[in-house]
Amino acid sequence: MMSRVLVATDQPKARDRLRRALEAEDVVVLGASTADDVLAILDSHELDLILIHAGLPGLPSHELADICSQRTGALVLVVDMRIAQAMRPTETPGLSRERQLEDRAAAGSGVGALRMIDVHDDYNTSGRMRRSSHCLSSGDLTLWLDQNTVTVGERDTPLKPVEARILRELLEHAPRVVPPELLIARVWPDGEGDLSALATAISSLRAALGDDPLNPSRIQHVERFGYKITPQRSE
Repeated sequence: MMSRVLVATDQPKARDRLRRALEAEDVVVLGASTADDVLAILDSHELDLILIHAGLPGLPSHELADICSQRTGALVLVVDMRIAQAMRPTETPGLSRERQLEDRAAAGSGVGALRMIDVHDDYNTSGRMRRSSHCLSSGDLTLWLDQNTVTVGERDTPLKPVEARILRELLEHAPRVVPPELLIARVWPDGEGDLSALATAISSLRAALGDDPLNPSRIQHVERFGYKITPQRSE
């Protein structure tokens, strides 16, 4: 089944650029220009990924992201479309090891055209809005990027820096499986990480998220491929 991505922005150029990049990867792309459009699409389509422009008309972006996270199992990202406009689905010779691992993570996934989208700091907005925009959400889980804090349902839990970096990588690559080598390269860029350190950190992160260590449902290990995060909904 092809992946479905909703691109919610009132900036036509950014939406068209993302549409072309994603459709080149055989992704079904839906567009929305207001918060009302997004909510209507939630009622009529199953989605894998929702990209919400931080300035989308209708509702504050963090409120809309919260609603989307509660009503769908899709990964929800609040982004600055000025950065998204710079994305290009290009292939270049002499790929770095990290890029090769990225491509391996993208293999077999309809969202392979998406790499990493960082939220742009706009210091004309309030501190609360900056905090709310700097997040990644999936189901009932939200990672606050600038605070190393995760919200699961109604519970806020501080994370160790290593745990937060692992969770960010899993959320940014979802629904893809992330190879352990890529996690190690991203989480320990100084080269101090290894498979043992990764396994220990994953176990610690699962505990912080309340994931069953004997039968984890949030962070799952896929034999021979790596780790992935699976959206959960509040009971």
